[in-house]
Amino acid sequence: MQRLIFIPLYLGLAFPSIAKAESAWLVLYSPGSVEKIQMKDLTQCKQQGKKWKSIIKIPGVASERFVWACFEGK
Repeated sequence: MQRLIFIPLYLGLAFPSIAKAESAWLVLYSPGSVEKIQMKDLTQCKQQGKKWKSIIKIPGVASERFVWACFEGK
């Protein structure tokens, strides 16, 4: 019986891709910094990226210098 309890643990250690679910990452770039934030899914990632871009209001700095992208990862 104890062996059956540890089978999922062994599988998770032997095959980490089975144990780890897909994730989405929002990467924000602004002059001088890069930040990555884990998101629930790509839809949320895109929403937050657009929201971040829309709130950038720095006088004298072009908004094209602020870039975001979404990536899928494990």
